[in-house]
Amino acid sequence: MSWIPFKIGQPKKQIVPKTVERDFEREYGKLQQLEEQTQRLQKDMKKSTDADLGDAGDPHCETDI
Repeated sequence: MSWIPFKIGQPKKQIVPKTVERDFEREYGKLQQLEEQTQRLQKDMKKSTDADLGDAGDPHCETDI
């Protein structure tokens, strides 16, 4: 009699349930979207800061702080 370590014909048991996998994919998508929004916000803030610094050196700028 021979020894077979793997059962042939048995479907593999899924380690992670489908619901957990779906939840993970949804949360990962949200994280990716948040990362993109953060990068856009950072670029916009840099443009705004550069513009403010540029205006501060302008003698015609009439801002009183």
